[in-house]
Amino acid sequence: MAHDTHVGARPNPKVQEDHLNMGAIVKFIIYLTIVTVVVHGYVWVLMGRITADMADRDVIRYPLAIEQGERLPPEPRLQTLPREDLAASRERDRLKLEGYSWIDKNAGTVRIPIELAIKKVIDQGLPVRSATPADAAVPAETAKPTQAGGETK
Repeated sequence: MAHDTHVGARPNPKVQEDHLNMGAIVKFIIYLTIVTVVVHGYVWVLMGRITADMADRDVIRYPLAIEQGERLPPEPRLQTLPREDLAASRERDRLKLEGYSWIDKNAGTVRIPIELAIKKVIDQGLPVRSATPADAAVPAETAKPTQAGGETK
């Protein structure tokens, strides 16, 4: 068994030699920087052209489009301004509750303010049915008087 026990005869196999190529790393960083600058420049020019194109599109080029006006998608549409819509709805409801308006002009039915309607109901009372539907069919003169017990004579 021949073992080489000399200290400097053979390198230690557990230690890896340093083989970094600093020139290649520096070149990679330089190329990467150049490519990044070129791509950013291209995107900047492209965005400028898109912005200019969008400004040109604000002008309507087709005469038929002017006649059609703004076209909306079919119902149901998304609510774009929910707070303003709610405020407008509440204002319409308030005007209905607090104002006068026609319900049916031909029949002479009108809407009166709620406060006035409440006062009229308090003053006049609610309408009450005077008879059941079976008793309403019999004329008042031919109807037989009833006793307190509900029996007829």
